[in-house]
Amino acid sequence: MPNTQNRRSEKPSPITARRVVVALLVVAAVAFIIQNTNTVDISWLMFGFSAPQWLMTVMLLAVGFVVGWFVGRPGRKD
Repeated sequence: MPNTQNRRSEKPSPITARRVVVALLVVAAVAFIIQNTNTVDISWLMFGFSAPQWLMTVMLLAVGFVVGWFVGRPGRKD
């Protein structure tokens, strides 16, 4: 008869496929931000301004994160 108590006491590995993918995306985003330091002209609705491209990238990543946080995954129970 297998010993199921030992399996319950084992901790799951902290490295998961999801964490690896997230880490790779973060590294890719940081590399993109570091390489794009030029100033760009931004036009949105009736507003126009200049800003560093890295700042706009960070702002868009933050907006995407917030939208993803509020939308969540389908089938996920709160």
